[in-house]
Amino acid sequence: MENTNDDYSITSLSLREHPISFLRKQRKFHHTKKAIEIINCKNDQRVSVIGLVTCRQRPQSASGVLFLTLEDESGSINIILWKYTQEAFKKEIIKGRILQINGRIQISASHKGNVAQTTYLQGEHIFRLE
Repeated sequence: MENTNDDYSITSLSLREHPISFLRKQRKFHHTKKAIEIINCKNDQRVSVIGLVTCRQRPQSASGVLFLTLEDESGSINIILWKYTQEAFKKEIIKGRILQINGRIQISASHKGNVAQTTYLQGEHIFRLE
């Protein structure tokens, strides 16, 4: 784990095991869903995820909504944070490199052409792990 952490701190990537896989081995994180498992969740289902923060975006057109992307050993998880959640967990959002986010699955379908499904987590509680 130390070598993987060194890789990430120097180059922001590693060819070794993903850092989240080390956390997931800890008993307190056994209940967290992997990115690959999120697609099988039902709309409005409560879940908990952990991952590396790879992106933070607050587009002007999004009315104050913050979009986060977390990465775990199986892929990426899209997170939406409403303004009240951002205010409640400001420090965790800004300083956190690895986060645990609890919330509800939201599934939306595109109504243009092919019906494509988008699954994201509406974050409600955020915990900074690193």
